[in-house]
Formats: sequence, structure tokens, C-alpha cells
Amino acid sequence: MGARFATALLLMTIATPSIAGVLPFDGAFGNAKGCALYSDGAIPDGHGEFYLLTPNTFASYPVQCDFVSSSPDAPSELFANTICRTADGETAKDSMRLIDHGPAGYGIKVVGLDELGPFPACPPKKAGVPTFVVPK
Repeated sequence: MGARFATALLLMTIATPSIAGVLPFDGAFGNAKGCALYSDGAIPDGHGEFYLLTPNTFASYPVQCDFVSSSPDAPSELFANTICRTADGETAKDSMRLIDHGPAGYGIKVVGLDELGPFPACPPKKAGVPTFVVPK
């Protein structure tokens, strides 16, 4: 199951374009593998190592978190409430802090863990690649 299952879980959230995102930006931010998933629809090889942040979702192996709400926490930070799912099928409410690093992108901080990122902006989505949305 592993990475392929987690990626399949992420890809199951692909649907028609979403209305306004929970987070106040367009496009996506991530590392090279996360941006390839967003821009090209390419499934990342191997376990872990992909990070993808969109206005509605944060995904990495083995977790996908859908943003439920967000609010400003500081001039360059947002506090976001999430519902996260793991590759094992566990679901939990959580929260994370999103840190705007300007041209360097966004970082993600979960309580008790080090900041991930910052992740730079991904290239624009290629024609025909579906948009990720939060399932309702």
C-alpha cells in the first residue's frame, strides 16, 4: 500500500475546479515532487519526500490534510484548522500554522514539530491536469 496508496488517496480528491480556497493564495507551493504532482499530475516515486500545499489541502506521505478554516495569527502567519487522513485510514482534527516567507514561499508548522519548508511556488498547472479540491 505505502506511497502509492497515499497518492491514490490524494488523487481521489481531484474533481472540478474549486470555488475560493480556504487559504488566501492561488496556485500551489511544494518541493519538486509535490509540484510535479500539482503541475503535471505525476505520481511521486518512493516513500515520502513530496510536499504539496494548495489553498485547500496540504499533502505529504503518509498524510493529507484538508483545510477547514483559517485566520490571521500574525502579520506573516495564518492559523489553519484541518482534518487530516493517513494512509492507514486514520482521521483526526488538527491545526497548523502557515508562515509566509515572501518570495521563498510558505512554511508549515504543526504543533510540536519543526517547520517544514519554506516551499516555493509551483509552476502553473498544465492544460488538462485536474484541480485538487476539498471533498465535501
